Amino acid sequence: TDAAAQNAAAQFNAKSQDQVDQFYSTLGAQINAANANRTAAMNQYNVSEANSIKKFNTQNLKFMILSI
Repeated sequence: TDAAAQNAAAQFNAKSQDQVDQFYSTLGAQINAANANRTAAMNQYNVSEANSIKKFNTQNLKFMILSI
């Protein structure tokens, strides 16, 4: 909202609208980077878990075959 933007500008002592715009631009870029990092971490975790499951299932299958 406009009130929120005015409060933010006052909080960091913005001298011009350009400084406010730069603040929000930087904030948006930081949010996008953080979201991308979180997504990458979740994807890496999912791949790791899938690999662990495959390894577990392979070991169980070998054990079952050797037990026969």
